[in-house]
Amino acid sequence: MEHLYFTTPFAFEGFVTTTFGQRTVSWLAAIPVSTAEVEYARQNSTEMLKDAFEQKDIDWFDLNRASIF
Repeated sequence: MEHLYFTTPFAFEGFVTTTFGQRTVSWLAAIPVSTAEVEYARQNSTEMLKDAFEQKDIDWFDLNRASIF
């Protein structure tokens, strides 16, 4: 995987935006992605890439996984 895709942690339950005093804290996930997956997201949308990841049930943390495209 050549790139990182930063997004809300959609693959996991329980991560919600929280307010501490006057500060708002949101969770961020870094998912390793291939160049082909980046291009797919650029041409279609990050939402469609997310859906494709969920359909393929990828291992979110495997740097050596095969690209889904």
